[in-house]
Amino acid sequence: MDSKFETSNRKHTESSNNRQGKQRKLTVLHQNICSIRHKFTELEVLLSTELKHVDVLCITEHWQNDQAISSINICNFKLASAFCRRSSNHGGAGIYVKEGLSTTEIKLFTELCEEKNFEMSLIELPKHKLIIVCIYRSPDGHLKKFINNLDVVIRKLPPKKHKSLLLCGDWNIDFLKEDNSKKDLTNLLLRYNLANTVEAPTGRTTNSKSLLDVIIVEKKHHNNPASVLELGLSDHQAQLLQVHNKTWVSNKRRVLKRCFREYNISEFKYLLNKETWQQVLTENEANDKFEVFMSIFKYYFDIAFPWEYQYESRQPKSRWVTQGIWKSSKRMRLLNSLSK
Repeated sequence: MDSKFETSNRKHTESSNNRQGKQRKLTVLHQNICSIRHKFTELEVLLSTELKHVDVLCITEHWQNDQAISSINICNFKLASAFCRRSSNHGGAGIYVKEGLSTTEIKLFTELCEEKNFEMSLIELPKHKLIIVCIYRSPDGHLKKFINNLDVVIRKLPPKKHKSLLLCGDWNIDFLKEDNSKKDLTNLLLRYNLANTVEAPTGRTTNSKSLLDVIIVEKKHHNNPASVLELGLSDHQAQLLQVHNKTWVSNKRRVLKRCFREYNISEFKYLLNKETWQQVLTENEANDKFEVFMSIFKYYFDIAFPWEYQYESRQPKSRWVTQGIWKSSKRMRLLNSLSK
């Protein structure tokens, strides 16, 4: 009888654990390497000693063509995805994963990849329910094109079955400077509730320091900042992040929605109230005034109501709609139309 009770109790515990999900740890390293050809031996040593816990290696500026990058073998790792330049030198992005890790290369956005502007490699780790995007942008790359392409990738890669997203690379946008480049990128990340985990400078000279390299995750997964490591492989320091994912067994699906909580609405009102609208007043034509007004309005709207992944039940919804639900739906449609 005791044995039956123990067996029953164990099954209940296992079932409960399955519902809660299993914790999976994965360590990701990004390094702008400035030519991997003569440095992969040092990299192998590091990955077998101090960095033996690294599971995924993301590199930017490998400086190789398609044939050359395929011939560079790193012990205990396999090349899962790579972007190589064809009409100019240097640049490039690649992702290596430790042998034994199941990977799938995603080739949905090949039309977006462009030398200097948007050099991207992209994979999925099915067992870890993680999508990894490694991107290099040249210092003289087109900023607006980079931001637009990044927006498309994030928007069209909504995690299915509770997959998470990790973006990394050298984007040559300095997070230590308050300029338009950082502002545009920060606004994009705010819209999708993403955060850069790299907080310390990744580039230093005798007279300056910069933070050009990123490892970006969803804010709810941003528990600790990424470690910044001096590996001596280039003038960029490496970034290391341990990712914690849970695999959930659930009857709910994950959808991308804007947040319209009371806090968000209050913040929106505060931002609008603080705005002087001076830019609108300086315009002469009515159409110009309206265009400037909508630009400012949408800027605050995106900050106050960021995109966020939310869970929705797969069960059929009730057809009965209350007056309160109808009013909330009407308000949401109005805000969505204004945002467009």
